[in-house]
Amino acid sequence: MTVRTKAKSTAKKPAAPGKRARKPAQAKPAKSSSAKPAKKAAPAKRAKKKPEILVERIGHCTLYRGDCRAIMQEMRESSVHAAVCDPPYGLSSEPDMVEVLEHWLNGDDFAGTAKGFMGKGWDSFVPGPATWREVARVLKPGGHLAAFSGSRTYDLMTLAIRLSGLHLRDQAMWLYGSGFPKSLDVSKDIDKRGGGMARPGWPASSKRCEAVDGQHYERRPKGAAVFDDAKAWSGWGTALKPAHEPIAIARKPLSEGSVSRNVLKHGTGAINIDACRVDADKRTGWGGQAAGGNTWNASNCGLGHNGPPTDSEGRWPANVMHDGSLEVAECFPAGERQALRFFYSAKAGREEREFGMAGCEAKGMPSLNGSFQERGCPPAKNHHPTVKPVDLMRWLIRLTTPARGTILDPFMGSGSTGIAAVREGVTFIGCEMDHDYFAIACRRIEAAVREAEAQPDLVQAIERSPAHQLALI
Repeated sequence: MTVRTKAKSTAKKPAAPGKRARKPAQAKPAKSSSAKPAKKAAPAKRAKKKPEILVERIGHCTLYRGDCRAIMQEMRESSVHAAVCDPPYGLSSEPDMVEVLEHWLNGDDFAGTAKGFMGKGWDSFVPGPATWREVARVLKPGGHLAAFSGSRTYDLMTLAIRLSGLHLRDQAMWLYGSGFPKSLDVSKDIDKRGGGMARPGWPASSKRCEAVDGQHYERRPKGAAVFDDAKAWSGWGTALKPAHEPIAIARKPLSEGSVSRNVLKHGTGAINIDACRVDADKRTGWGGQAAGGNTWNASNCGLGHNGPPTDSEGRWPANVMHDGSLEVAECFPAGERQALRFFYSAKAGREEREFGMAGCEAKGMPSLNGSFQERGCPPAKNHHPTVKPVDLMRWLIRLTTPARGTILDPFMGSGSTGIAAVREGVTFIGCEMDHDYFAIACRRIEAAVREAEAQPDLVQAIERSPAHQLALI
């Protein structure tokens, strides 16, 4: 359904029956011609119309299309157990930080104007304290927040979270080996500008063979530096290859003075260690296969080098996760065996990205320098540029949310957190302001609900003792 708000009417009410309507007072004539002319009354300000909010209810999921702050302001205080989200990283040009802090300290969010990741306007800047204050308000006391961030703007993200009143508890790290370096090739840029002459729009054509203003210019293979100035800076760039994304783990202050009393009253304040232990049975969607195609067994599951697994139910969950790639495994001291001690979740592949999107039209994903098609990537039915893996979101939900709890994602995107919530058996509330992404999220989450109804064994209820389950509200 569509929720609409009516603006209050500014028209005067008619006079009651039996009463004479008051005549409007006439303006008095000016005393002298030298008197100052009367100032015109300022026109009445029109009441701003609130944007419409579209609501879709699918199973135990409630999806809102609209601004997340406006949506959260209508939610009850202390109504959700945890928030797991992938907010905008703000990967745009650096703003004036003094201006940013002035806005934040005055209680406002800074509205960035520069375009961020892949030229997206919604990624112009990180969400400010005003947004996170609404997240904190709807969280139950002791409720946890798990928010992804970019390595370049993690400090801004966590500062905004701190200013909202949430307490930073930890930083988790998701490592992967398939990052795409977004770096400027300095030598090519010098060639494009005509060598050291700084001529805007100078064509770097490989067909010209002549000397230009003292610059030696010769024909080179495609991609090689042409001008002498460019050759001197060959191999220089502006960015490293991204291989990790930090995750801020925060918690709303307790209301009961201690974790134990808070857990008993609200069902929040602690994290579910046992449900997130790392072992062969709880490792997530590998289907019993280790990296490289080897079957999981007692010798390679990370439980010990000698003998079968013990009753420890796996290793204590760490604040490092990885994608299981060979590049990441080789970074550990003992290679692949050591990497098995940490939670694994690969990046979302095409099948996972387009889950529930059968029959939809494929679209390109525009970037700053064109489209993905120009870089060899075909159009996709789910064209959101930053889809997180469902298994990773399931692990974060399992870590922070009690059984039959409620999870919030203020930046739903294409709905990966919602799919994870369905498969973990918890209630989901998601917000997304982009029309296309909202439609994609609805389709993917609806497919997950149908899948769960058809195959209930796929839904993993979060493990809790009876005492914890009775404590939930």
